[in-house]
Amino acid sequence: MSINSGLSTEYIMQRRSEARRVMGFGLSLLPLDVFRASDDPNTQPVLLPVRQATYLIELYNNNHVSHPVDVPNAYKFVGAAMGQAWEIMNTAIEHDPRDLSVEEAIAMGHDERTLNAYAVMASQTDGISSIMIKNHHGAFYRVTEDRGGIEISPGVNPSTEATCPEAGPRGKVEPTPLMRRFVPWATELAVYSILRSKIERTQPTVDGDTESVPLMLAK
Repeated sequence: MSINSGLSTEYIMQRRSEARRVMGFGLSLLPLDVFRASDDPNTQPVLLPVRQATYLIELYNNNHVSHPVDVPNAYKFVGAAMGQAWEIMNTAIEHDPRDLSVEEAIAMGHDERTLNAYAVMASQTDGISSIMIKNHHGAFYRVTEDRGGIEISPGVNPSTEATCPEAGPRGKVEPTPLMRRFVPWATELAVYSILRSKIERTQPTVDGDTESVPLMLAK
């Protein structure tokens, strides 16, 4: 995410620091566990990143009572980062002619080209980034020809004006170690949300054993 105008640099840096702490904490958790803990069959998949980001921040604070983060401040960055991962993966899955399995979609999100495309869009100003992420597939990014990842469209370059520090220096794509780890994590979580009808979760039976039960699709 870019720096918002009108806010002090000190305030922005503090907010980013809090978001990094939450993201780092999230990386210690399995994406599937976060999905299962925050899923709601009555919530549309597009709204699941909101629930997931809120869950992650609240879980962080519950585990760091003496040094919590400000929820709205952390959500500004964490929610946007997770929402961007969802939008990119949802667009890619919708426009892939294959009936992608969960494993195939996860592999697409883990591809290096997907990381680079994510970084280019993250480097833009807030308004431009939102337009790029939600625009028609192919205008700014697309599934690669080998269908193994997501790539930025020709002519789309990282911003030279307001750059996300995690994406790299202005005008360049050099994701930080945190972004390199977070993007595969967030895209995997997004895949579980988008393809949740294909995910099974274990639930206890009456006699105490467990069984795999398909997740319900949101209506």
